[in-house]
Amino acid sequence: MKKILISFLLLTLIIPNIINAQTSCNIEADLNNLISIKDDLKLSAKQKAIKEFEARKTLLSSVITCSLDEIKIIKQSLKEIDNLKDKEKEIRDSFNKQLDEFEKYYQENESILEDIKDNNENLKELATTILSTRENEYNQKITAIVDFTFSFKQQTAIDTASDRLSKITTSLEKILSLKDKEVNRLLEDSSQKINKAIKLKNEAHSLIIAKYDASQVKPEEIATTTIEAIIEKIEEDIITKDNKTNLTTVKEEEVKEPRTLIRESLQNIKDTYANFFKISRRVKTLLGI
Repeated sequence: MKKILISFLLLTLIIPNIINAQTSCNIEADLNNLISIKDDLKLSAKQKAIKEFEARKTLLSSVITCSLDEIKIIKQSLKEIDNLKDKEKEIRDSFNKQLDEFEKYYQENESILEDIKDNNENLKELATTILSTRENEYNQKITAIVDFTFSFKQQTAIDTASDRLSKITTSLEKILSLKDKEVNRLLEDSSQKINKAIKLKNEAHSLIIAKYDASQVKPEEIATTTIEAIIEKIEEDIITKDNKTNLTTVKEEEVKEPRTLIRESLQNIKDTYANFFKISRRVKTLLGI
């Protein structure tokens, strides 16, 4: 009984935040209900067994529903990406196919769950199977798909920040002729941060594509595809012409995950907007507003 409760707990923990943020998914409430029933000393053994079974079934049903909701949201995110290159279209098509397979998997298990009436062992076996699939297959692939979509959303954020910097610079040229040292410093820092954000986003995007290419290697080709070759391909994609001289340094450092690079890129954009607010305050001071 303890093992199945732990399995349910793990299932709730590995539902990504994207679901909780965009749907009414509330797995935690179902989990708390199961725990409260388990700890209720007022119930007889028979009453507890009946209530626990129903609570476990409800919880697993929520996990499946939330997973299906998650797949729907991610599919929509992929659909919204436009202006893709041929390689990117190939990757999106592959990701959509994977999502279709997972959707079918959860729909089939949803039907299986509905047919389980009062058999704890069958319920436990189903929960264990779903947990294993999520841990060993689903989570890794979903992470890759979400990183892919985020890399395009990050480009939109970069474009918006870059456009705003351009407009601010043009306006300040008319107002201050850009003679204030602090304003100039903030403008230059903003430009550098945007360039850094672009670089990090491009590295993340190249790494995503390189990882996708590596995942498409056929079993019969594995013997001739070494780890070194894959690493070399990743390095080739993420190292730009301006920093090829740093190849040795890159080899010595651990290659970051795409999500980490995108997060760092986003932080640079956030810092850029912080500079915009500082510029606004500085200009108001200079103009006596």
